[in-house]
Amino acid sequence: MFPPLYGTKRMNNAIKQAVIIAAGHGISLGPLTQDRPKAMLPVLGKPIIIRLMDRLREAGIVHFIVVVDEHEGAIAAYLNGPWVPDAKVQIVLQDVPRGAADALSRAAPADSWPLSAGPL
Repeated sequence: MFPPLYGTKRMNNAIKQAVIIAAGHGISLGPLTQDRPKAMLPVLGKPIIIRLMDRLREAGIVHFIVVVDEHEGAIAAYLNGPWVPDAKVQIVLQDVPRGAADALSRAAPADSWPLSAGPL
C-alpha cells in the first residue's frame, strides 16, 4: 500500500482536525466528472477523498471539516455514512463558488489544522 506517514511514528498528536476543500466542478477532468464530483473519483476502488482521509487518520486526525458546493451531495451522503466509526465529519456548504479563501472562511475552525489544497 502506501508507506507510513513521517516514517513509522505518528505526527504530533496536538493537531486533531483537518479541512478538506472538496468544492469545485472538475471541468478539466472532462468526462470523468460528468456523473460524479472529482473528490468521488475512484482510485483502486476507493474515492480519492476517502484515500486522503485515511492517510490523515493515520497521522492522528479525528475531526474532518469538508467543504463542498451545492452540487456535491454525493460527497456529503457518502461521508455521512459509517466510513470510519471513530472519526467526526462535518460538512460545510460553499453555496456560491468564490475560491479557496472563501471555502476556508466558511470552515473557520478555531484551532490549527492542516489543509489539503491538492487537485481534489
